[in-house]
Amino acid sequence: MEIYERRCVSVEREGVSFLKKVEKIIIRILLIQFICLAFVQLLFIHKSSVKYLSKIVYYEGVVTQNKAEILQVNK
Repeated sequence: MEIYERRCVSVEREGVSFLKKVEKIIIRILLIQFICLAFVQLLFIHKSSVKYLSKIVYYEGVVTQNKAEILQVNK
């Protein structure tokens, strides 16, 4: 009975140490993601780098200097 109890305790300790390792890995991943997010947000603050990083300006047509003629329709 005593051997069984010792084995259970050692298995529980191994499980706890495994969970602590997984927790450390998850915390590191979250920290790296936060640093990358903060860095990209800082890059988006500078207007000179937005046109190279963001494609939304191409969809909106902000980059091109072509001006279309406006047709007015009176009802």
